[in-house]
Amino acid sequence: MRRSILLVLVLGIVSSVCLLGGAASAATIVQMQSFSNTTDFVQPLQFDRFDGSLGTLNSVEIRYEAVANGTIELQNTSGSSRFVTAGLSTQLGLADSGGLMLSAGLTLGPGTASLVPFGSGTITDLIGDAAVARTFSDVTGFLGTGPLVLDSIGTSTLFGMGLTGVDTVFFADVSGKVTISYDFDRPAGAMPEPHAALGFGAGLLAAGLARRRRR
Repeated sequence: MRRSILLVLVLGIVSSVCLLGGAASAATIVQMQSFSNTTDFVQPLQFDRFDGSLGTLNSVEIRYEAVANGTIELQNTSGSSRFVTAGLSTQLGLADSGGLMLSAGLTLGPGTASLVPFGSGTITDLIGDAAVARTFSDVTGFLGTGPLVLDSIGTSTLFGMGLTGVDTVFFADVSGKVTISYDFDRPAGAMPEPHAALGFGAGLLAAGLARRRRR
């Protein structure tokens, strides 16, 4: 009888150990940084690199989302009236020390303005948005313990008609966010599963029943 009790206890413990040392599990770490600036700009954003002690990093997804609102200020320097049609071509993106990682092009406008001789005007509410994503299978540059610094960048150029004899000042207010997702595998047994405790408990219960029968 003692041998049967011991056997049940051993089976319960082995069951628990097997459950604790189960297969590797998939997991994701997500980081997000927001930005806000006026073209032309370079704005550094700081993230954490992936700590290899957490598991095996499989891939990294970077998602860039932004909204831009352009403004063009006009000054007619001629003695003639001008009818202006103009907009902004705004290039946005994200870069690291190795160069551009992803980019998005926006066309803001065009809008129109009528200018009297030597008069001024403004074209406003030139709005556009962008959302781009990229998945990296080469994760070498994302590993380590130090900070990961990426630059959010933005530039704007003017396009239009009726601009002869018209001075311009233009810019785009840009705001958005950058999201980085680390997809990785946790090592087997890194986090005990809830059912592991059940396996051990089942063994103890069986041992108790065997002891009770003996009595």
